[in-house]
Amino acid sequence: GATIVDMVRKIEAVTVGLTVADDPKCSKIRAEMTRRLAALSQAQRQASRDFDRVELGQGGNLQKLILALVNGG
Repeated sequence: GATIVDMVRKIEAVTVGLTVADDPKCSKIRAEMTRRLAALSQAQRQASRDFDRVELGQGGNLQKLILALVNGG
């Protein structure tokens, strides 16, 4: 849940109050918002990959938990 709350706060920070002058069809603001949200999305995906690599990788917490379960310790 904390990850989602953090993402929502970041989305709000980069979109609330965003304006683009002389954009009656909202095409410029749509492009700018898409660019900003894409950057947030890519950062979140990278953070998720980094977490998975550490936690699920060799010597990570998941491996330790499984070994403890299998070895009875």
